Amino acid sequence: MLNIKNTLIGIALGVTLFITGCSDSEQHISLEMLKAKGFKINPESKPAIEMFGAKDGWKGELDGKDITVLLFDTSSKAEAAVTANKTEFTKGIVAYCNAANIMLIADDDDTCVLLVQKLK
Repeated sequence: MLNIKNTLIGIALGVTLFITGCSDSEQHISLEMLKAKGFKINPESKPAIEMFGAKDGWKGELDGKDITVLLFDTSSKAEAAVTANKTEFTKGIVAYCNAANIMLIADDDDTCVLLVQKLK
């Protein structure tokens, strides 16, 4: 009887671990979500997504601020792009930050922080 109980517990644990391992807990921000938050796309202006390794990107406006949004497959790729581009050379000229799987490029750090907070 104890053997059957241990077997059932093992099966239940295995199924739980399998389901947990297969779920995607990472938040992904889409263009539709950005539009719902008030992001307005400028259809005539497209960022150089290849330069950042992004899969897509848009230039536009959010709350009266000009921003560039770059979309990545994962949040770790977006964070890596921010880290690679945030240098002493860009300090004070442009601000880079990320929220989930996107990288935001804004005119200053304050704008960048406010935009990230709005997207949470």
